[in-house]
Amino acid sequence: PENIKQIYNPVGTERLESQKFEKPKEIQALKSKYVLLSIGRIELQKDYALLIKGMAHLDDNYGLIIVGDGSERPELERLIDEKKLRQKVKLVGRKDDVLPWLMNATMFILPSVYEGFPNVVLEAFQCGVPVVTTNFECAKELVTEDNGMICESRSPEALARCIKIVSE
Repeated sequence: PENIKQIYNPVGTERLESQKFEKPKEIQALKSKYVLLSIGRIELQKDYALLIKGMAHLDDNYGLIIVGDGSERPELERLIDEKKLRQKVKLVGRKDDVLPWLMNATMFILPSVYEGFPNVVLEAFQCGVPVVTTNFECAKELVTEDNGMICESRSPEALARCIKIVSE
């Protein structure tokens, strides 16, 4: 009804691009032109396996850092080894402060199967980082051609193509 209003989770409106954050050593070690970042619980819902498989379709100019932990981490470690991606994909565990990671990323990737309202996308925008996401429920409310791209297909090849397009 007309008396109901949707109120999103708050996030600061000031841009953080001018602030300096020390580059985490794991990002420095990547030595990649493009630093892709994903942050979240390492669970099936987040579909990090899709992202790791997508990394196999990108050259060494692209490195990936996944910040977070969860029950799927051993499976992702196995997948990284199977795809021979150990040099360009790093799982760094949970971090209390994600701003240094976001501020030193080229792009934020959210490969989730489903999401509620992902605050981390708003945090990426606040840091001036474009977002590539899969097409979950509210993705179209957040991501536009001005701030990133929604990957309509859930294939690793399609996700890699979207990442390349946004990085150009």
